[in-house]
Amino acid sequence: MASHSYFKSIRFKLLAIIIVFFTIISGSLYLTMGYFTNQKIENLEESEAILQLDKVKGLIQYELHLMHSIVGDWAYWDETSSFVTNPNQEFI
Repeated sequence: MASHSYFKSIRFKLLAIIIVFFTIISGSLYLTMGYFTNQKIENLEESEAILQLDKVKGLIQYELHLMHSIVGDWAYWDETSSFVTNPNQEFI
């Protein structure tokens, strides 16, 4: 019967309320901080991905520019080679 009186005491009820309160507050903070941290991480990852894609886009444009200059040079030589093997007035 002594154990029943302990559960009815004000000290036990106050301790139980404090434990429940801190558990709820801790859980709420954990979930809230997790949500905002996830948002920040997602935003950082998105901005990093955009930055990386811009770099790739720049590299592709650079390579296309180089290829255009090389192909342009070869195009003149192809026309000259065609003229040598088959002379025509269009080339002149």
